[in-house]
Amino acid sequence: MNLEKGILLPEKMNHFNLNFIPEKNGVHLVGGCVRDALMGHNPEDFDIVVDGDAVSIAEEIATRTGTRVIELGKTGKKIYRVQSETAIFDVSPLKGNTLTGDLRQRDFTINAIAIDLCTRKIIDPTGGRDDIKKKIVRMTTVHAFRDDPLRLLRAFRIAAGLGFTLDSGTMEEIRRNASAITAVAGERIREEWIRLLGMPDSVDALRNMSQAGLLAAIFPELAALKNCSQNEHHEFDVLEHTLAVYHRLETLLHQDRPRLSNHFSNIELSGGGKPPGSSLRTETAAHGAVLLKHAALLHDIGKPSTRKTDAKGNVHFYGHETAGYFMVRTISDRLRFSSRWKNHASFLVRHHLRPLFLYIAQSKGRKKNLARTRFFLRTDPFSPDLILLFAADMMGKKKAPAGSCEPPEVMEFARALLSDYFDGFLPKRQSSPPISGRDLMACFGLRPSPLIAEILEKVERQYLAGYITDKTDALSFAENYLRSKNRS
Repeated sequence: MNLEKGILLPEKMNHFNLNFIPEKNGVHLVGGCVRDALMGHNPEDFDIVVDGDAVSIAEEIATRTGTRVIELGKTGKKIYRVQSETAIFDVSPLKGNTLTGDLRQRDFTINAIAIDLCTRKIIDPTGGRDDIKKKIVRMTTVHAFRDDPLRLLRAFRIAAGLGFTLDSGTMEEIRRNASAITAVAGERIREEWIRLLGMPDSVDALRNMSQAGLLAAIFPELAALKNCSQNEHHEFDVLEHTLAVYHRLETLLHQDRPRLSNHFSNIELSGGGKPPGSSLRTETAAHGAVLLKHAALLHDIGKPSTRKTDAKGNVHFYGHETAGYFMVRTISDRLRFSSRWKNHASFLVRHHLRPLFLYIAQSKGRKKNLARTRFFLRTDPFSPDLILLFAADMMGKKKAPAGSCEPPEVMEFARALLSDYFDGFLPKRQSSPPISGRDLMACFGLRPSPLIAEILEKVERQYLAGYITDKTDALSFAENYLRSKNRS
């Protein structure tokens, strides 16, 4: 499909999805699908603007795809959606009197490009193709952020997803208008925020948002982290430490991807929509990683309110994880998180010190297996999340030594703990226990009572710790336990 000056759309887009769209006068592809096609990608979402009867075009696409039209939006902002197994087609009437006027009302120049499907002509009134070549995100007009303040956040999300940078004028306009984001509904911010954190490398976006004042506008609780100094174990204030932790976490998430992806998929989450072309399992995995990154950004949010200096001048933050827990729940309500998402994020913040306590205990030579088993039992299914957050937290305290980015003893502990969880604890917990309540009643003449549950719990811990391997071991342990109970 030669469009103009030798530009060729990807074959999959050309020969498959475009066949569903009527090539009629006044029918135009616009926005992200055009941008992605010009970059050599194969879009799955197609925005279509119609200078004429948008409903009839949507109905024709629905007929060709064997689906139906879904009407979305308010009066005056109607979108007619057709969702097939492979793509989403959003059809809308022209905004304004001309296509050029419509494009100039859009957010960024790289999204303000259209293709006339009848003539194959590219319409680019704001210079979007040049900005694609320069790899920059630039607002279409100075009114872009005032027209919809959510674009303040969307700018960083798009830049992170494409590997682009924001042009200086756009960045300056974001600084001037950052506070306007507070007028946007929480659920709209949440969806953009989730998409941003879903990018594998988003730390630069968060740093730039912080410099522009947008991060603190979305999360006012983060403002107090800046210049909040810490103890001798930290080289950074709490804000810089937090961003360092986030960066280290993203690095860790790149490692051992298959196992971590499977872990996040197995955590039951609800509260987010299923995007086109993705399975529920894939989306659940993405949301699991997003919530961990979200918790990493907020893990020390309770430090400023709990900061104390003792008589010797030492700084302490006793109880900051509990203070942070309540703050995260408030933030979750503000962003309209589901109850499950709120509980997930706040659990990670409340318990992010648990692996540290385990690390300290084991460095002092305390019982390794039972301590690890207790940790897993108390934190499952979020144990891997807390281990990763612990490792990132420890790595983010100081600048990395030359030629190294990992404290070896910390990473050795974290990797061993992850291995114990995935290769030991989890398979055993998912298998049948070595004995049941019926076994206890049959062997020891016990009657149904809380004592049976107590014994089974003790047996389970010993089994998960590796001290019990089979039914014989379990019954022997139960017998000894009953004897000790009778003696006492």
